[in-house]
Amino acid sequence: MELALGGRPVALDAAKPRTLLALLLLDVNQVAERDWLIDQLWAGRPPEGAKATLRAYVYQIRKQLSRFDCGVVLRGRAGGYALEVADASVDMYRFEALSAQGRQALQHRQFGDAVNAFKGGLGLWRGAAAFSGIDVPSVREKARLLDELRIEVTEQCLSAELESGAPTAAAAELEALTTVHPLREGLWRLLMLSLYRAGRQGEALEVYQRLYRLLDDELGIKPSALVEQLHQQILAGDPQLQHPAAVPRLEASPDRVVPKQLPASAAHFTGRESQLAELNELLSNGNDSVDRPGEVVVAAIIGMAGIGKTALAVHWAHHIADRFPDGQLYVDLRGCGPVAQPMEPAEAIRIFLDALGVPPERIPTDLDAQAGLYRSLLADKRVLVVLDNARDANQVRPLLPGMSGSLVVITSRNRLSSLIAHGACPISLAPLDADDARRFLTRRLRAQRTTAEPEAIGQTIDACAGLPLALAIIAARAAVHPDCRLGALTAKLSDANYRLDAHVDPDPPLISPWRPCGRTLPARPTPLGCSGSSACTPAPRSGPA
Repeated sequence: MELALGGRPVALDAAKPRTLLALLLLDVNQVAERDWLIDQLWAGRPPEGAKATLRAYVYQIRKQLSRFDCGVVLRGRAGGYALEVADASVDMYRFEALSAQGRQALQHRQFGDAVNAFKGGLGLWRGAAAFSGIDVPSVREKARLLDELRIEVTEQCLSAELESGAPTAAAAELEALTTVHPLREGLWRLLMLSLYRAGRQGEALEVYQRLYRLLDDELGIKPSALVEQLHQQILAGDPQLQHPAAVPRLEASPDRVVPKQLPASAAHFTGRESQLAELNELLSNGNDSVDRPGEVVVAAIIGMAGIGKTALAVHWAHHIADRFPDGQLYVDLRGCGPVAQPMEPAEAIRIFLDALGVPPERIPTDLDAQAGLYRSLLADKRVLVVLDNARDANQVRPLLPGMSGSLVVITSRNRLSSLIAHGACPISLAPLDADDARRFLTRRLRAQRTTAEPEAIGQTIDACAGLPLALAIIAARAAVHPDCRLGALTAKLSDANYRLDAHVDPDPPLISPWRPCGRTLPARPTPLGCSGSSACTPAPRSGPA
């Protein structure tokens, strides 16, 4: 440990004052209790007059500090002492800050910035170990953590150098590091990759054999899955190892289009006040889960076919879109449809990567690699992701961001229990009540028309059982035939055998010929209704399509 003020070294030769200064440096600008300092200085066995001796050590430190006008002050506080100093004046805190800065740059694949930050932090070290010569429990523990962080930062720095195109220099340093730290597989893996990229494939394979023998002899284990995967790639001469693709940055730039993929919101959206309140609660100022570190907010809108899941999701997404300035992503996963096959996660990720500006040739072929690239692009961004018509949890898991800041809205006919068990917020939809259904029809049709036939409106609402999709189709048919009395349409709907096929002859069917699960619509459908099983079959047509 060295003390320098104004660029000049300050002598603190006595062991106890040096140890006291180290203890105060562990938490600058905070009060270190007198009893704790005494316990640390004398290992729990303080001599008589320990408090007076402690004050003498404090005096020695103050005397040295007073020789320089540097803004570093050791003050007495109630029950203890506080060393007042800017964090930037302490190498330990500067190293930790630069390490965090380098990791953030590495996460965004800004390799040059990462190398500069890591090297700036590593350059602050002046010896083989932190707090060398200080032997008290708290300082030893902090020194151990700093030494471990130093090795991690060294490994991350070499990884960033490799990705920025300096394999030969990295290989030389990695050879030495694997000798000093033989059980750190990450260093061995980087050494293999460095040699391979330097055109030394045989040496890279020989390094793997050395590691294999070492782990087998010392621990009786095999290399990790990551090392094994790299070994196989080197054996196969995988070209992706030779030419690492730089990932595009998501920062705003003049030539980058922020994705805004939300479809248009329903023009006559009605009701759902309680569900909208539940969704808004996720983003309320008092409980902004989107800003919690490591948490990704997931809202799962669940309900039967035709209940209005997509309408609610898109309507709400448009209202909150301005809170996600880095973009809005949308995809229909086709999880429960009568014709199209459900979309594979890899296809959905490729759609999103394309929207985020990743060239097709830089999209990995492996699903895990695609998901990793996708999560890297969304890290520390505020993006709204709408996954519509999901089949199950396995279909959507690869599409979930990995860090807080983004919001995911999922719609599905299935309960997605495993996602909910891991924190997704379920929003269950039931059919519209009579008042909301009446308001819906009134908005879609002329008010005088619905007012003139209240009984027919009531019968229509009962026949549709509050399903927004059924109400929308009936309203559309009524709008196409403005001169037809609503009672004529209702008469068709009153026949249970044609409840979903009512029409005004000779026009096409009033409602799509698809019948949920091949049966007539119940008067009070269950909350989830059709789950998209193989029982969903098209009903016989009663007229031209």
